[in-house]
Amino acid sequence: MAVDEYYKDPANYNLSGWIRDEVYKVSHRKYCNGFFFGVPDESQYYENSGYIRNYDVVAVVEECRDGVVYCTQRNKFFAGDTVEILPPSSKPIELVLDKLFDENNQEIETANHAMMKFSFRSDMTFPQGTFIRKTVD
Repeated sequence: MAVDEYYKDPANYNLSGWIRDEVYKVSHRKYCNGFFFGVPDESQYYENSGYIRNYDVVAVVEECRDGVVYCTQRNKFFAGDTVEILPPSSKPIELVLDKLFDENNQEIETANHAMMKFSFRSDMTFPQGTFIRKTVD
């Protein structure tokens, strides 16, 4: 998407802040220039090999039908949580999932079982495979 944005108007290119932010929202180690500018003293970070992870993918959209988004859970989350929906090729959409429903359309407070099927109501539709993430508490 950053490259597409560049090619729209190379002379006036300015990367959207939300695209830049996406680099920091995925699980990653501390960023550096590496060996891009040769072999500087601080070409890599060695203080720890841990990853920085500020967001978890909590679900994946299976389908949208009749104002309902059907999903499969990936990590525990609760009704009322604020999430970001990440449809392909578009800006993330922040949404509060006020009510969640199980496979029998019964309201639930949490999606807490691995790979459980659940749904929520929405006026928006999302393609199959859309990720849903939330900040790590």
